[in-house]
Amino acid sequence: MKNRTVILVILLLSLTVCALSPIPGTNVHDFANILNNDYLLDSRIETLYQKTGVEMAVVTVPDLDNQSIEKYAVKLFEDWGIGKKREDKGLLLLISLEPREMRIEVGYGLEGALPDSFVGINLQQLVGPALANNDISGLVEFVGVLEERIIQQGDTATIPDSQNINNITRYEDEESRNPLGGIILFVVIALLVILDFRFTGGMIVGAILNSMLRGGSSRSGGSRKSSGRNRYGGGGRSGGGGASGKW
Repeated sequence: MKNRTVILVILLLSLTVCALSPIPGTNVHDFANILNNDYLLDSRIETLYQKTGVEMAVVTVPDLDNQSIEKYAVKLFEDWGIGKKREDKGLLLLISLEPREMRIEVGYGLEGALPDSFVGINLQQLVGPALANNDISGLVEFVGVLEERIIQQGDTATIPDSQNINNITRYEDEESRNPLGGIILFVVIALLVILDFRFTGGMIVGAILNSMLRGGSSRSGGSRKSSGRNRYGGGGRSGGGGASGKW
């Protein structure tokens, strides 16, 4: 009985650590496993960043944990820190499977270029039908519309000249500024792994790894390419600007 309790605690802690963490090397985080050919969307978002300096994440979730999609999106946006600190030029497209809702969350720094009415109309016209028809092209087009609008408004973030447009490594500065969070996470994961191997022979770790590998393969078809960016700017904020809808 004692061993079962320990195993349950390890499993819950493992899931807590792994749940809704940004997937390294991608802009698309398909936790609900509902997007096909999402590497096309990932590439388009990378182009958005290269041209404007604006960070964007697309996140799908199975459910909203009994929260409104607006509240869920603001919390996720700020937990991940989408957009560079003091610029707050980040975007989050959140898609929920149950209920079937979607939201585009706009960082403080982009609210002038992307008013609620503009993003709301395009969300309904492009993203909603695409999701209903299991077609990624509408989401790709949506990113293009946002990019064009941001450029037209002249509301782009500055990308240092030393960065090669095809080899973005902006996460390195943030990595060196705040290493404590990474160290704590590493220690927690290491302890969980040790406990797992001590009491279950590595059963839980093996199950999690198998699940992640199956999920990654089904989402990308085995052809995902790393963009060289492992996380977001770490300082982005949102005050609830954006628009929501159903699909």
